[in-house]
Amino acid sequence: MPTFFSKEAIYAPAGYNRWKVPLASVAIHLCIGSVYAWSIFNPPLVRVEGVVASSSGDWNLQQVLWIFSVAIAFLGLSAAVAGKWLEKVGPRTVGAVAAVCWGGGLLVGAVGIWTHQLWLLYLGYGVIGGCGLGLGYVSPVSTLIKWFPDRRGMAAGLAIMGFGGGAMIGAPLKKYLIEFFYKAPDYLGTVDEVALTTEGGKRFADVAGRLQEVVIVGMNDVSQMIVSGPEGVYVVGTGRVGVAEAFVTLGVLYFVVMMIAACSYRLPAPGWLPAGWTPPSEEEAAKGMITTHNVEVDEAMKTPQFYLLWIVLCFNVTAGIGVLGVAKTMMPELFGTTLPDTVDGGLAAAYVLMFSV
Repeated sequence: MPTFFSKEAIYAPAGYNRWKVPLASVAIHLCIGSVYAWSIFNPPLVRVEGVVASSSGDWNLQQVLWIFSVAIAFLGLSAAVAGKWLEKVGPRTVGAVAAVCWGGGLLVGAVGIWTHQLWLLYLGYGVIGGCGLGLGYVSPVSTLIKWFPDRRGMAAGLAIMGFGGGAMIGAPLKKYLIEFFYKAPDYLGTVDEVALTTEGGKRFADVAGRLQEVVIVGMNDVSQMIVSGPEGVYVVGTGRVGVAEAFVTLGVLYFVVMMIAACSYRLPAPGWLPAGWTPPSEEEAAKGMITTHNVEVDEAMKTPQFYLLWIVLCFNVTAGIGVLGVAKTMMPELFGTTLPDTVDGGLAAAYVLMFSV
């Protein structure tokens, strides 16, 4: 007896409107496409303890940048593996597993931030979340192409448009959530008002009779704060950047949306063709540079064309991904000191949004 997630159970009934399928497909891609807005997380992740500025115990930018790279690498690896698996189990199963991995990866990453364990952030967002990205990427594309054999380019384009659109929604949503959960650390006053001591490269101040590490925010640093505040001295470990809470919120939200979308998948029945459309003959296909033959993955990997296409795509993606990973961080570093009143967190987030366009 076919189960809810089996291929047999998701064959569409006669007369099914195929234009319903892009809605579920784009919904999944909108969720996983938020990975392109990763750079929104860079500033808070390098000041989890200091909050307003990086403290001695905080991660540096180089450490957190690689999380995004790992996620993209596992996106590609899992998508490559999932291609054959998708044809065996169907898109509904793959989409459901993608929802668990992407949502669950964000939750594991949140635990890594709360416990300040970088490896958990790599495991959650990078490895588990990256697998969710790859699985979520292939299931909509494969399903749409089956429903639109007469418009294959349009079908693939709709899904991938959703992936780019995910960052358009994700960038402002992430910024909003981080600011919503943000809590400023204890403020002690201006530098002139606080007696500071330095030990082992760390700044300390007397707080209620006990030396505690502090960070200092200068005039040019105010515009780079997550939420603007006065310049001066702040106590380390007394605030909250809001990034872990944002991870949890997004993880739950993406899981729910992706699971609903995956469960609404339908496949065309065997032998189904769009009304009024017949596949082109070999002669017609040859005139339009369209092949009527099929090459299995194992055979394709033995051809030079496969590797030439792979190299072109690799260089193409490397250029874009390299900039996306640092998009928000790049703006303040380049222009923050010369245009502190213009280049703030809001402008940097808008910069990320435009990149997704």
